[in-house]
This record gives sequence, structure tokens and C-alpha cells, in this order.
Amino acid sequence: MDGLISIVEELSSQDFIHVYPYFIHKKNAKNNSYYDAFCLAMRKGVMGMLWYGFNTLKEREILHNFMRSQVENSSKRRLQGI
Repeated sequence: MDGLISIVEELSSQDFIHVYPYFIHKKNAKNNSYYDAFCLAMRKGVMGMLWYGFNTLKEREILHNFMRSQVENSSKRRLQGI
């Protein structure tokens, strides 16, 4: 996770990141998660895809709404949940 975050720090809006974690919110010793790395990339305007499963439509809605709240300040960012 920390390696991914350090790579994200160097990316720009011309880059693309694909994150496919097994545990999306599990924090490591430095209190970072794969979701944190993905959100950092979104805030920087890096194009990306977060591949993550859910068991119910309610879980999908909660995750999608939380992610939308992370990027709602910019018209450059678009969130698509499939």
C-alpha cells in the first residue's frame, strides 16, 4: 500500500491507475489502505479504475456515495459504478 501511495504521488492526469484490492479498507501499519491510495489518485486527477466486489446493491450504493463525496469538488472527475 505504501509503495502504491508513493507511486501515486508521482502520477499526473495523463496516467492511469488500476487498483484491485482484496480488502479495500484494511489499514496497514502506516494507517494506509488501497482505498486511500485510490482516493489520493482521484484527487490528483489521475485516471483510474477501482475493481472491487460487493454482495448487495446497498453495499454498492454506500461505496459509490462515499467515493462520490471524495471527488465532488471537481468537474474534471467522473465516477462510474458498474
